[in-house]
Amino acid sequence: MSASRRKVSERVIASRISKLRGYLKVLKELQKTSLEEFLSDRMIRYSSERCPHLAIECAINIGNHVISALQLRKPEEYHEIATILEETGVIRRISLNDSLR
Repeated sequence: MSASRRKVSERVIASRISKLRGYLKVLKELQKTSLEEFLSDRMIRYSSERCPHLAIECAINIGNHVISALQLRKPEEYHEIATILEETGVIRRISLNDSLR
């Protein structure tokens, strides 16, 4: 590893994964909400909009941290993060069928 190459911080990754799990837990709880309750409670509606946003943001931040630490090519758009990580062997692509098994 070159001297200028940074190390992926397990602390940073663990912290972001913890946040991500928290947002996913809230979303799982929100799934139990009835339509009537959802429509009548704006806090539930706001949470159901904001939590996915925060979860996606965590995933983007994790990917960007790894890309930066490993000095991989810089993504120009968010959707490139997963592609860069896949191309370099950091993650592997799974199909929907794989994830349902």
